[in-house]
Formats: sequence, C-alpha cells, structure tokens
Amino acid sequence: AVSLMTGRRMHRLIVTENDQPTGVISMTDVVRKIIGE
Repeated sequence: AVSLMTGRRMHRLIVTENDQPTGVISMTDVVRKIIGE
C-alpha cells in the first residue's frame, strides 16, 4: 500500500515539475525523505 501511495505521489510531483521547475526540487526532497525514513 505504501508503494502504491508513493508511486502516485511521485506521478503527481512529476506532473507539477512539467508545470513548474520547482517540482524538481520538491521531488528530490521527497525521494530523499522516503529513502531516509
């Protein structure tokens, strides 16, 4: 279930990245937090 939620969140971040370059920073931060946790 966590994997599915994470995948959906990543997809949303990628979409935001296309709309705004800031999405890249947000995606990296989220990925780092998930790996760190």
